[in-house]
Amino acid sequence: MSHHAREAEDTGGGAGQGDQRGHIYPSISIGGHAQVHLGDKVYHGHRNSTDRASDERNALETRLVQSLAFPNMDARHRHIGHAMPQTGNWLFKRDEYLSWMDEAKLTDHHGFLWIKGKPGSGKSTMMKLALEQAEDYEPNCEVLSYFFNARAPAELERSPLGLYRSLTHQLVSKVPHVRRHFVKTFGTKAESQPICIEWTIKELCVFLVDLLKLTEPLRTTIFIDALDEGRVRDVRDMVNMLEEMIQHARQARGCHLVRICLSSRHYPHISIKKGLSLVLEDQEEHAGDIQKYIAEKLKLEDDDVTEKLQSTMLRKSGNIFLWVVLVIPILNGLRDDGNTAESLLAQLQKMPTELHGLFEDVLFADKTDLTSTVALFQWMLFAFEPLRADTLYVAVRYGSSTFADAAQYSEDFETISRFLLNRSRGLVEIVTERAYNIQSVQFIHESIREFLLGRSGLVTLLPELGSNLEGLSHEFLKACCIRQISGFPPGLIRKLAKMPARQKLALRKELWVRFPLVQYASSYFFEHVGNSHDCGLPQEDFLKSLASGTLECRSLLIRWAFLDRMSPGRSTGFEHYARQMPLLYLMIERAASEQKMQKLNRLIETWLDTKPDVNETCGLYNTALQVACARGNEKIARRLIKDGANVHIQGGKYENAWLAAIRKFDMSFMELVSQCQCATSQELFQSTLMLLIGNHQRAKTKLLLERGCHVNQVTREHLESRYRYRDETPLTRAVSVQDQAMVEMLVEHGAHVNLANGEQLTPLMLAAFDGQMDILQYLIEQGADVNTSTTHPYGSALFAAMYHRHTEAADVLIAAGAHVNVVGYYLREQLSLLQLVLWLDDRGNDLTFARKLIEEGADVNANYGRVGAPLKLAANHGYMPIVGLLLERGARDDGTALQVARHKGHEAIAKLLEARTSSVVSPSRSTSRSSDTEGEWVSAEEYLD
Repeated sequence: MSHHAREAEDTGGGAGQGDQRGHIYPSISIGGHAQVHLGDKVYHGHRNSTDRASDERNALETRLVQSLAFPNMDARHRHIGHAMPQTGNWLFKRDEYLSWMDEAKLTDHHGFLWIKGKPGSGKSTMMKLALEQAEDYEPNCEVLSYFFNARAPAELERSPLGLYRSLTHQLVSKVPHVRRHFVKTFGTKAESQPICIEWTIKELCVFLVDLLKLTEPLRTTIFIDALDEGRVRDVRDMVNMLEEMIQHARQARGCHLVRICLSSRHYPHISIKKGLSLVLEDQEEHAGDIQKYIAEKLKLEDDDVTEKLQSTMLRKSGNIFLWVVLVIPILNGLRDDGNTAESLLAQLQKMPTELHGLFEDVLFADKTDLTSTVALFQWMLFAFEPLRADTLYVAVRYGSSTFADAAQYSEDFETISRFLLNRSRGLVEIVTERAYNIQSVQFIHESIREFLLGRSGLVTLLPELGSNLEGLSHEFLKACCIRQISGFPPGLIRKLAKMPARQKLALRKELWVRFPLVQYASSYFFEHVGNSHDCGLPQEDFLKSLASGTLECRSLLIRWAFLDRMSPGRSTGFEHYARQMPLLYLMIERAASEQKMQKLNRLIETWLDTKPDVNETCGLYNTALQVACARGNEKIARRLIKDGANVHIQGGKYENAWLAAIRKFDMSFMELVSQCQCATSQELFQSTLMLLIGNHQRAKTKLLLERGCHVNQVTREHLESRYRYRDETPLTRAVSVQDQAMVEMLVEHGAHVNLANGEQLTPLMLAAFDGQMDILQYLIEQGADVNTSTTHPYGSALFAAMYHRHTEAADVLIAAGAHVNVVGYYLREQLSLLQLVLWLDDRGNDLTFARKLIEEGADVNANYGRVGAPLKLAANHGYMPIVGLLLERGARDDGTALQVARHKGHEAIAKLLEARTSSVVSPSRSTSRSSDTEGEWVSAEEYLD
């Protein structure tokens, strides 16, 4: 139901409304959120169009801002450990840092400070410390940060686009004028992309630079860590962009301030015009911090040998913190095993100084259970998401050999941590994800990933991997996933299948606690198949076996499909997986995001090369083509059509493929399927048209009109249940969403400007009600009848305009010939327009319009409802000029106006009325008040008491 329908209910539309003689309703309601109790009924007040428009703008603005954020946007920053107490603070006393902070010296370095260092030297820890210092001691400056996360499975966390989205999100969230400019710049983006707002590097860069051209001051300090973890070209582009920001800030001559602190390895070398740099491993104070760390962490009692060990360790480390972090546990372990301090010193002398050499020593120091170690590193390197500690434990301990049921083990977190630490040789750590309250596992440093993927890394532990490390590892993980899915208890599947959908979803958490690896296996099984194929291990035979229909394969697919629907974010359609589904359909449905499409599309095309039946019907979307369209997978949709997919097949959630394509609001998609002349029911056709109009999709709307949609048909049901309006015409819907361009396009295509919707609201009435001046003027120019009268409580466009006091709209309507003696309903009370204006304007805010109505010939004695005649209303409010004008135009007082004036203390009006009072009430007026209420004054507020 539209807001106009709701207000129609509040004002007396539909069954039970008052008759034309002004009989009083048994109950009324008022604007805003109030509830009015009269008798046994409760009525909820409506909210005016200004409130609704404000709510819509706020929702649009919130959605726009939120679209900049992405999962784990600050994950890398959270996972960096804090500096040990009494370390790192030397940075804030260095000349380079002090000069960077000194605004008087900006011309010397342009606001750039670049901290460089070798891998593992401690750059990220130092950046986190510097960020915390800035946040604590720069209250007049907006502090922004971004920590690139090269180990993240999601592209955004390690890409320039992620950087710009994060910086923009932080600025928009912190600075009001930036937020306003952001909404002004990108407001139409949210309207044109109603499903998912996409961002580009270019538009965000332009926006950030444009902020420094505004007159409002902007002072910001930006910290960017691990800049080198992107591609060299991207790094150069980012540095150039940051230089451009600083240049514009400097041109503002003190209006803006931009300071930027970067950290990176020494390679790639990027030149900047001006800036300060600091090489971490060359600083004496940094060496002092390492010495403090050694003294704190090395557990030895022999002071003489300890001092020698510390000095040797410091020298061999080359001031690389990670080297020390790795060596100390080895020495402490040797000490715990009973080795003397001298033997520890001898062992230390043998250790390599380079990190990769040290990694090799760490990796081969203990050859116990190498199979588990290799499996752990394969999961760490090639899993599609960071694994929880318990999931990785199960994957390594049980996943490669048996089905993992938590009932098989009861290890506590300490046992799990110790197992992972031992099997990884100390190269992984467990971090807590605060947002999700889970413990995930990561490498202690990104250089370990690089080492394990190199020639002297994982392949030295298992030489068989040397021929194709990535492909064979994905094959291994694929096999683990198959084992977990196949081993899921069939009895539990049958039990879950009989449960209502809501009950199934409620069991999710319990299910994944008991079977932690099954959740991962069902979510990423096909992704591992796809990556194996992409790495040169053909999967055609495997796919053929899956589609063969054997009992084993059919069971695997049914279990996978069911468990996949139980995964987070997958909440509907359980009933469609009770039988075997075609492999093609399942793979296309699984490619539900851009990221998954990239991983699976090549695999899907490989399967299409085997010539499966592309028109087999099944499932929620009925055909492979419809699910491809619903998922927005244009590449596969094109391939399916090329391979003979029949777009005329009816059925499924969206009835056919074309309507599914429309739902993605993708023009190229619609044109693709439109070329096939897909048939559909007229009712669904019209509902789809309304969906597009409501989402401001003009080009797509035009395409539907060209395909035969009726521009003057009332649509009684909408395609989506979240839209609650009924009985709309395309034109009234376009006016309701205030889209003038859409209104003009519909009129050009033949929309009748006087055609009312099912609620008897004409386009002109809707425009007047919401005060849409441009649309109102356009409709009048196109021939809209300003005097059209309907059975809706507004009655006419002029009454609708004054319902929310849009006097400007009312002026336009009167200028166009609108009759001023119209009658409508307000608060379930029948009123003339002049009564409405005087009753609403109880503070004299706009007597000009009341005067205009009188001068235009409004009936000064019109007396509908219980509120009183215009003279009584004016006397009550103390409007002497209006009282005089009414009397001059022939207003008659039956004594009630005089009584009200005396009661309110308006003596001048009372004297005027005493001199002019007529005790005769015209017997011809069928709308006059009944005698039992004469003399009473009922204000808008008192009316409710």
